[in-house]
Amino acid sequence: MNMNESISTPTAPRAEQAAERPVFVPAADIYETPSELLIRCDMPGIDEKDLEITLENKQLTVTGPQMGQGREACETLVGEYFTGIYQRAFGLGRDLDDSAISARLKDGVLEIKLPKAREAQPRRIPVEV
Repeated sequence: MNMNESISTPTAPRAEQAAERPVFVPAADIYETPSELLIRCDMPGIDEKDLEITLENKQLTVTGPQMGQGREACETLVGEYFTGIYQRAFGLGRDLDDSAISARLKDGVLEIKLPKAREAQPRRIPVEV
């Protein structure tokens, strides 16, 4: 299975969110093993309770607000940290098992495991003698 046939990366934010706050497309790496695809996505400063991962019409979307910290009690003199919405979308191919997708957030890196459908996994065919 070619990874490019299993996943694509459209990154346009939804219009209603883009109008509210700035949208940032986080960096992502995509890896392939014989049994799954693995997406690693930078999500610094995002709390797992605020992270939203949705799957609709074969599109996996990752969204999380980055609000900044400690800005309420003081005046910002220099504000270089990003505040707004992290959002990234990935188009999934039909050879992935949508029902077995899992995600984990650790140290600002989101890891999403997308198992391949059993039919798409390589297998050895025994030769009868």
